[in-house]
Amino acid sequence: MTFTPPPDAIPATSTPATDAIAGSLTASALVGLAPLLTFFVLLAGFKLKAWYSGLGALVAALIVAIIGFDMPAPLAGLSALQGITFGLFPVMWIVITAIWFYELTVVSGRFEDLRRIFNSIGHG
Repeated sequence: MTFTPPPDAIPATSTPATDAIAGSLTASALVGLAPLLTFFVLLAGFKLKAWYSGLGALVAALIVAIIGFDMPAPLAGLSALQGITFGLFPVMWIVITAIWFYELTVVSGRFEDLRRIFNSIGHG
């Protein structure tokens, strides 16, 4: 007996074609740049906060994936969630470690020593 997934199940894979846009590699690459350009236009042009610009780029990436490269919407959504998860983890790890290190230097009374070292490096 074989397993048959229900018709509304999320597809297992999606393999994009390198020439998905008008049969052209160049056009596909240029359309693929849309999320990056969206990020920089929103950040520098509209002076939005970085996380707003990131959300705009995420929406642009989903549109490009679904419409431009014919990726199934459920897979595009799962890809976005995976990207958010694996993108946030290292950033949050760095932030938490930096806060911990700051607190450690304050509690140990060595923060001013650290500040003097950074000042000598920065002005030296």
